[in-house]
Amino acid sequence: MTTFNVRITAARTRNEGELSDILTKVEWVLSGEQDGTTFELPGKTTMGPVDPQDFTPYSQLTPQQVIDWVNAIEDTETGQFPGLRGHIDMVVSRMAAEAALAEKPLPWAPTPQAPQQEQSQF
Repeated sequence: MTTFNVRITAARTRNEGELSDILTKVEWVLSGEQDGTTFELPGKTTMGPVDPQDFTPYSQLTPQQVIDWVNAIEDTETGQFPGLRGHIDMVVSRMAAEAALAEKPLPWAPTPQAPQQEQSQF
């Protein structure tokens, strides 16, 4: 089973009326991990309109708060996360399966010869 994680990598802000540093766009990385194998995809989320009555100043935002907002937008039927999770899960599963395979020399390939030592004439 693949475990998913969202990590915020950047944020963009704007000023509007009396409000400044309104969080407008969030850049993130969605990663999936399965049996020690990880695959990541980056993305961006444009935040919705700001509610002046429920505004959190940029300097007071926490990583979890922003992740929760991104999840609320992207973890929906029309959001990016369902499709990205499916893709990440497929890639991680294939990578984990490939890592579990042992590489063997081809049975028809010539056997490498050990280097011969030169014999001294002395």
